[in-house]
Amino acid sequence: MVIGMATHITPFKSKRYNFKVATLQLYIDEKCLILKLSRMDEISFPSCLRCLSRRDSKFIFAGIQDEERSDYLRRKCDFEISNGLDILEAARMRWPSKFGKDTDLKVVARELADVDLEQPLHVLQSNWKTSMLCLEQVEFATMEAYASYCVVFLYMSKSFAIVALRFSFVPTIFFNMTRLLAVVALRNIVFSSYSFSIKKLASVTFNPNTCTYIVNYEGKSIETTVTDKLGVADQWAMKYWKNKGKATVVGLANEGLKTGPITSINTIGYKVSTLQLYIDEKCLILKLAHMDQYNNSNLKALFRDSMYIFAEIQDGRRNDYLWNECGFKASNSLDIVEAAKMRWPDKFRYTTVDLKVVAKEVANVHYDWPSNVLQSNWETRMLCLEQVEYATMEAFVIYCLGHKLFIGD
Repeated sequence: MVIGMATHITPFKSKRYNFKVATLQLYIDEKCLILKLSRMDEISFPSCLRCLSRRDSKFIFAGIQDEERSDYLRRKCDFEISNGLDILEAARMRWPSKFGKDTDLKVVARELADVDLEQPLHVLQSNWKTSMLCLEQVEFATMEAYASYCVVFLYMSKSFAIVALRFSFVPTIFFNMTRLLAVVALRNIVFSSYSFSIKKLASVTFNPNTCTYIVNYEGKSIETTVTDKLGVADQWAMKYWKNKGKATVVGLANEGLKTGPITSINTIGYKVSTLQLYIDEKCLILKLAHMDQYNNSNLKALFRDSMYIFAEIQDGRRNDYLWNECGFKASNSLDIVEAAKMRWPDKFRYTTVDLKVVAKEVANVHYDWPSNVLQSNWETRMLCLEQVEYATMEAFVIYCLGHKLFIGD
């Protein structure tokens, strides 16, 4: 389930010493909660909200991810968001030609959800630490959280058609003295659709009930599980480790983070951020950057089982990292690039062979992705849809090639 999140900070002279979050706004199902953090402490902060933000929670907090704000919420309220989605980064990645680096929430909200966040300067620069917010402040704070919710809802829609909420006039607000709450009325909502001609290899949707993704590609529906919890990974591995009695191909891929100079002697400067496994239209994406244990896992047993052939692109640094840091080492592995070169020496003799070339020549799969996805932050807590799609398709393509090379169909 998605929660729209926004904050309002107090004016400050130095970001380092005077950064304060005055209000925290949360929006879900036409309900908005505005917490006046400037008048709260860690004890008075609602403990139930901490439960919603835990790693095992099914709630996704959508908003502008800012390190300073996150640090402040963690220090001030012991409120740490594990499942957060940066809506600006997500919008830039989904529509790179539409949104640039300087894009802010106001632009994204206007372009995607037709929500106008323009407010007079006296509202933006007003005293947000006051004990009683005025109606204009409540209206702006509510609409900001609502805009975050709308943007991520559209982002996670099942198609690339954008369903926009168009308002025939500015929202109105009134105060209910009986229930002591403010009501922001959005009247005359008209649904209209916009379609963008974006060439995609596949489409991906998120299922909030199962917390899994469905990647659709040429009639196949791949169920992808993204996790940083060992228990979830073990349940996924158990389905195959216990039920397979024959040789089985597993697609193995990863996204690596270069953190420094890489030498041929060691793996300094190389880190595996995600590890992807693909079997039988099921994909597991492990966020290794956020996992803290691997001991006695079914996943290790899956790697050790000689009945499983791990199709991969051989990378000594990656394998050393997985063994040293995670204890993962495949008993049987197949380098699909080398195997393809040996199977069809004439086909790959005069060309630089990589996964894209082998996929096109052997499996007729056109495997190409924009650089903004490839170079994105793979250590983020919450992978965006494009990252999930790319990681899934990479493991799927490797699986297809390994299956064709090893089994022959």
